[in-house]
Amino acid sequence: PEDAVAPVPAKENPVPPYPQEARSIGKTGTVVLKVIILADGTVSEVEVMRGEEPFVTAAVSTVKTWKYEPARYKGQAITVYRIVQIPFKLNV
Repeated sequence: PEDAVAPVPAKENPVPPYPQEARSIGKTGTVVLKVIILADGTVSEVEVMRGEEPFVTAAVSTVKTWKYEPARYKGQAITVYRIVQIPFKLNV
């Protein structure tokens, strides 16, 4: 619903690890995921919308462990989906 309160990711959610094989060749990329967040704040489904390996595997396995303060509509926790972009950039 348009007037629902959006889910808020937990501060302790880990950042996906940079794949070593990509780091060693200087490869960068962005993974775009569609994430279903249940009313209890857990992630139930992760669908890859865009991205390439090895970043996709690292992003999906990490995002599945994330927790959220759930979205709310009229005070009730609800299930929603979110589009999440995860950049993999090397610090130069």
